[in-house]
Amino acid sequence: MENFADEAVEWKGDDILCDTVDKVWFTNSGDGRRIELHGISQKFLESVAVRDLKLNFNGYLVNVTRVDPTKCTVEFDPEALPTNLDMDQIPVNVVIRGQHMDSKWDYNHTTAVGQAEPDLPDASGADKKLSTEVANKQEMFLRRLRGEGHMGYLLLEQCLAELLGTMIIVVFGVGSVCTAVLTEAQVGIWQIAVVWGFGVAFAIYTTASISGAHLNPAVSLAFAMFRPLDFHWKRLVPYWIAQILGGMLGGAINLGIFRKWYDLKDPNRDTLLYASTFGEYFPNPGLWPDPEDQSLMYVAECMAVEAWGAGILMFMILVFTDPRNQALKSKDAAPFLIGFTVASLISLYAPLQQAGWNPARDFGPRIIAAIAGYGTMAIPGPRNGFWAYIVGPLIGAPLGALVYDVILARGLRKYD
Repeated sequence: MENFADEAVEWKGDDILCDTVDKVWFTNSGDGRRIELHGISQKFLESVAVRDLKLNFNGYLVNVTRVDPTKCTVEFDPEALPTNLDMDQIPVNVVIRGQHMDSKWDYNHTTAVGQAEPDLPDASGADKKLSTEVANKQEMFLRRLRGEGHMGYLLLEQCLAELLGTMIIVVFGVGSVCTAVLTEAQVGIWQIAVVWGFGVAFAIYTTASISGAHLNPAVSLAFAMFRPLDFHWKRLVPYWIAQILGGMLGGAINLGIFRKWYDLKDPNRDTLLYASTFGEYFPNPGLWPDPEDQSLMYVAECMAVEAWGAGILMFMILVFTDPRNQALKSKDAAPFLIGFTVASLISLYAPLQQAGWNPARDFGPRIIAAIAGYGTMAIPGPRNGFWAYIVGPLIGAPLGALVYDVILARGLRKYD
C-alpha cells in the first residue's frame, strides 16, 4: 500500500514530533466514552499531555480525560455532546493545541466512528505494479474529490448543500406552479401540492447529512434560537444567503425551461397571474383575478397566515426528527412526512395566498422575476406586499419551535 505522507509532522510551537502516518481512523469502543486511534504512534501519545488533546465530533469539541498510549485509546467526557447525536454516524477528529491533525498530512483518510479501515487496492505483484499504482492514485484523487481527507463538513460545504437543496425545492415546487399556469397540464391545487411535497422530500434526502436540510431561512432561525448546540448563530447568515441564492438559481432554471411559454402567454411581462409563477401574491391571482377581489385579504392577514403555516411546519419538523419520539423510532420517513406536511398546508391555504412558508422560496425566484421583466410587479409587488412572505415565516417558525418545546418536549424527558 502506498504511503501518501512523505514526511513527519511537526506541531508548530512545540517539539513534539509524530511518526509518519499515512492514515488516521477511529474505532468506537461501544460505551460512548472511548475511541481507539489507528495510525498514530505510541511514542506520540506518550509525549502529548492530556490537557492538550481535544476531540472534535463534527463541530462539537470535547475534552480528553485519559490517554492509554499502549492501547492507543483516549477517553473523553461526552457531557458536552447533544443527547440526540448519533455516535455511529458523525465524523471525529483529534485536535492538539488547537490544531486539527488532519490538516497536517498531504493525504489522510478518516472514517466515521465505528467504521472499518478502508483498503486501497493491493499493490503486490510486479506484473500488476503499474496498473495498481494508477488505481491507487485514481482512488486517492476520488477520495480527495469527495472530501474524505478531512473531518466534518466545512461551512462552505454546508452552504452549498443548502443552496442545492433550496434549488431542488424551487425546481420541483415552483416548477409545478409554472406547469399548471403556463401549460394548464395540472388541474387543481392538490396536484401542485403533491409535487411540492415530493420536491421537499427529495431536497431533504439530498442534503440532510451535510447541512441538516434547513432549506428555509425561517427554519434556520428557529434552530438557531432553540437548538443552539445543533446550529450555531454564526452559521445563520451564511445559510440565509445560500438559501436565497438557491431560490434564485431554481427560479432561473424554471425561467430558462419555460421561457417560450412566458413569451407566448405574457410577452409584455405585465400580468400578475404569470408573475405568480415566481413569487406569491394575495389573494391567489389564479383563483381571484378581479381587482375587486383584492379586498379579500390584506397584507397583515397574509403575514398572519404565513406565520401560522410556518409555525405548523416547524412544529412538525421537530416532531418527526426528535429521537425521543417513540411513535417514529426510525427517522428514515421524516423527509417524506415533512414534505407532505408542506403539501397539506399548500392544499389548505394556497387558494388564499399561495402558501409560501419559506422566504427563500419566495424572494429568490421573485428577484429572477424582477430581472426577467416583471419589475415592480415582483418587488415590492401589489400593495408593497412582498415582505409578508418574509416576515410571516420568520415569526411563525420560532413560535412553532417554542410551542413544541413547552408542550411536547417536556413529556419526552423520560426518554432522554
